[in-house]
Amino acid sequence: MGILSANDTRGPGGEEMFVRTLRDALITRGVSVRVIDRSQAANTASASRWDSISRPVARFARFEEIWQSYAVGREASQTRSSGELMVVNSHAGWWVPDLPGLTVYHGTRSGFGSAVQPRLSLSYAKSRYGIGPFEARSAGRRLVVAVSHSAADELLSLYGLVADAVLLNAVDIDQYHPRDRATVRRHLGLESSGFLALFTGRPGRHKGTDLLTEISRGLPADITIVAAVPRRYDAHPRTRQLVGLDHDRIAELYAACDAFVFPSRWEACSYSLVEALASGLPPVASRVGHMPEVCASDESLDAIAPANLEPAAFIRSLISLRDRPDLRNSASRAARRFAESNHDAMRWAHAYISLLERAESANRN
Repeated sequence: MGILSANDTRGPGGEEMFVRTLRDALITRGVSVRVIDRSQAANTASASRWDSISRPVARFARFEEIWQSYAVGREASQTRSSGELMVVNSHAGWWVPDLPGLTVYHGTRSGFGSAVQPRLSLSYAKSRYGIGPFEARSAGRRLVVAVSHSAADELLSLYGLVADAVLLNAVDIDQYHPRDRATVRRHLGLESSGFLALFTGRPGRHKGTDLLTEISRGLPADITIVAAVPRRYDAHPRTRQLVGLDHDRIAELYAACDAFVFPSRWEACSYSLVEALASGLPPVASRVGHMPEVCASDESLDAIAPANLEPAAFIRSLISLRDRPDLRNSASRAARRFAESNHDAMRWAHAYISLLERAESANRN
């Protein structure tokens, strides 16, 4: 079996993490994998006269990402070997809806726009009515995979698409795992005492860093928020920002902290949350994405998840974890159990191989 992964984004985000994790897990199992990303496709397309005209027009209209997914799809169509299956992320496959394989939806842009962007804004109109139709078309004749039940619900309600499978994202649970907190803190140069609540992710309204500032402002002096971010943002002075850490250092940082704080406004299946769970970090996280499934798995996890996005609700949960070691230990064990059952990359890869075999069989027939 050969796999061609079409991805229209590059960088540290969830879709990029998904591609890397799936590629590595499939290669470990002997599957041949090629990845086409937007830079590769754009370089190939740049020689075309049509592309030299259409790309500036798309950029002017602020639809360059749709042009990039067109370029990715065209590159995939031109270089795909006979019998090679495609794994497409979101709208990256709109130009090639008939090529066989899987379309994986990490939520929807329409759902993101509804949750994060002001309704009377151009950004909302673009997400809902501009990107949305291309994203829906990307399903094509492929099997549809949603990375959480909330993502599957969005696909059905917004695009009328029924997910063939729901597969939560996964990580290497041997890389992200509980460790001796005091030892890791010494190694990272963190203070040995005090309660540390970790946030990881890209700063912005989507991830709720504006709310994180309010949470930090209201916390008692012995609780500190540590923000591992790719770039600095306008954080509260008491927030400790760690910028540009690599994956190994971030894996250690999870183990060094006492809780995970994540006031995100919208998610599908957040890798930050997955990594925190695998590290045994109690998640004080908003009930979006797959967090409702996490809460349903254990009463201690449900007890610490804020009922709403009010900063005061997050503050109360963090104080409870500080004051109640029994709750903290119970939630830590439950978080790790959930990750072992739902986020193990090797089991996850096996599930994707089964889906790809199903797609291969359907294509032959």
